[in-house]
Amino acid sequence: MWGRRWTRRLEHLDALKRLAESGVDWAREALAADAPMLFVASAGFTESFHEVARALGLSPWTWTLEELF
Repeated sequence: MWGRRWTRRLEHLDALKRLAESGVDWAREALAADAPMLFVASAGFTESFHEVARALGLSPWTWTLEELF
């Protein structure tokens, strides 16, 4: 859909879904509609990252390393 680049970066969402379906409570909580989605990137985020996030219905909190340190 968005190419291998974004698919690889969002694979953790599929892993979280599988964990939640298997009964892992913290994974279910992480996927709740009101749970924050946190991302950190050393060089920041491109507009295409935000476009993919919006298309998936996500509103991620994003930080660069410079912002954190």
